[in-house]
Parts: sequence; C-alpha cells; structure tokens
Amino acid sequence: MGTPIFAAEILEHLAGLDLNIVASVSQPDRPVGRKRIIEKTPVHLISEKLGITCVQPNNIKDAVEDITSYKPDIIITCAYGQIIPDAILNNPKCGAFNIHASLLPALRGGAPIHKSIMYGHDETGITIMEMVSKMDAGDMILKRSIPITNSHTTETLEKELIEEAKLAITEALPSLIDMTYKAEKQDETLVTYAFNISKEEEFISFDRDYDTVSAHIRSLIDRPVGFGLINDMKLKIHAIHETKDTYKADNGLIIGKHDGGLGVVIDNRILVLDQVQPVGKKVMSGLDYINGAGKQLIKVRFE
Repeated sequence: MGTPIFAAEILEHLAGLDLNIVASVSQPDRPVGRKRIIEKTPVHLISEKLGITCVQPNNIKDAVEDITSYKPDIIITCAYGQIIPDAILNNPKCGAFNIHASLLPALRGGAPIHKSIMYGHDETGITIMEMVSKMDAGDMILKRSIPITNSHTTETLEKELIEEAKLAITEALPSLIDMTYKAEKQDETLVTYAFNISKEEEFISFDRDYDTVSAHIRSLIDRPVGFGLINDMKLKIHAIHETKDTYKADNGLIIGKHDGGLGVVIDNRILVLDQVQPVGKKVMSGLDYINGAGKQLIKVRFE
C-alpha cells in the first residue's frame, strides 16, 4: 500500500523477493499540469509493469471489503497517504507494517524527508513499525540511520533512504512473517511532526542565518521548489551550493557572478544559486539569469 516513487521502488523490490503479491493499493490517479492530464501514480505504474492489480479508492474506508477480499497474509505500507482503518489493519494474520522515512518518534507525517533537511537534523533513517489507525504511532521494530550533510537535497536524500528501506524491509520480513519480531513503543514525549509542505513554507526568507537558508532551499529540491522574492518577483531556486567565501553586506544582497553561479550574501558568507527559474520561464543557470538580468540586478536584495 503506497503512492509515490518511494513506495513504487519498494513494491518493485518486494516483487523480486520470494513473495506472492496479491494486490497493491494506491491513491487515485489525478490530473496534473495546466492541461489537467490524468497521471497514474508511481505505484499504479509499477503494478501494471508487474502485472499486479492496483486498487485505488478515493476513500479507503469505502474499500474495506474489496481490499480484504484478497485475503492477504501481511500488509506492507509505505507513504500511502490515508489513515487505514482497523478493519483492514486487523485482517491479515501476520499483521500490517509500515516503512517510514524517519527515525521515529521524530517526524511523524507525510514529509519527513523534506523536514529532516529543513529543520537542520544531523541524521535521519528508516523505521519499520506496526501499523495502527493513528499517524505513524505504531510500535517500532527495526531502524536504519544515515547522516544528513550540507549537500543533501530532498531528492538525493530520498534516493539514499529508498536503498535503506529496501535493506530494512528485507531484514525485517522473516520475523514479520513468522511473527517472531520484537517491538518497542514510541516515547510520546519525543514525538515531532513533519506535515506536508505548506504554501507558506515554499517561500525562502534570506533574512536568516546561513545554515537555515541553505537547509530550507535544499529541503524543497526537487519538489515543490522554493522561491525567493526580488523586487516582488518570484525566483524559484532549483540548485545551490555553499561556499566559505566571505562578503560583508546585508543578508540577501545579490553580488552577481560567483563560483559559477549567482552569488547571494547571507551572514557575510556567499551562497551560490546554480539553477533558478524566473516566473513564466524555464529553469536556467544562475549565470544565464544574471547575464539576462544585467547590471540592474546587482546590489538588489532578496526579500
């Protein structure tokens, strides 16, 4: 049971093990883009590739009988996107288990990878847990951790976590199927949340410390992509790199070309914007942007 590319890769991995996958469950296919073309979810696409039936209810509460009719021995979920009712969770004889992309009880919710970077965490990881009908609150069975560096984006960190998740579920599966696993309750006093990215969180304020600004930008790459404001105009930021170069000026000041991109001052250090996207235009290099914007952009400040 899952929806995005993370879940699709886990499904494909499970299909390569000695398992009989009787069905998958995904969120419905939805229209995307300006033309509102219906796009299949990644789990739906992989299910078709593998010849697996994909159930896609608008509300999973309306699909209890459909899902339980497959008589699963075990349910594995990963980033499904709906709270699953007890009538489904209690159905399989071996139980229902979740693959969550954080070190629980930290970062329960739908955007743990984004928020682990945005909040400046030093590490994150994968937790295999029992499923309960409350968001990411089940007992923990297995964890794998990885460090977060100042070059990680959500895209690159997700790729690493997918590989960790494959290792984790492969390690855990025998004890889940045999029902011999040991589980540890989450410490409710340590619970934090990672709710989906809001529109407000997409705005990058440059009037903060260097590490916070860098982390905020990187947490939104490659989706949904954050933006700064120059003279009230949005500039989306698709790629950056940090430098140790110094420049004494107000936060957000654009100093022009620097280290192969567009240099911006934060905390008297220079952050380089490598790829940007002005409103109504395609993604371009920071150099191309500054060349097109010309001298009028120099000494202008990000709000």
